[in-house]
Amino acid sequence: MILIDCSFHQQRGGLNIRPIFDCGLVVENIMLLATNCGFGLFVKYRRRRVLCVKEAIGIPNCEPVARGVVVGYPDWNDSVNKVRSERAYR
Repeated sequence: MILIDCSFHQQRGGLNIRPIFDCGLVVENIMLLATNCGFGLFVKYRRRRVLCVKEAIGIPNCEPVARGVVVGYPDWNDSVNKVRSERAYR
């Protein structure tokens, strides 16, 4: 999980989105490195699941989660990993 301390994005003038953007860059680099090393990735944000994980590892609710990334070895024999997009790749 990528977390942002409340003091970084909640400031007197309102919401500061720069730390959220920075977290996106961190996630991008994690994903590129993991993919280059042969790992598979799963990125999804569901508030209920995030709250359960935060509770399990002791992260206070005031610490917002910017993004969660699961990294592991994919099972290429599973049908979900055989889905291919119809988009043209260049």
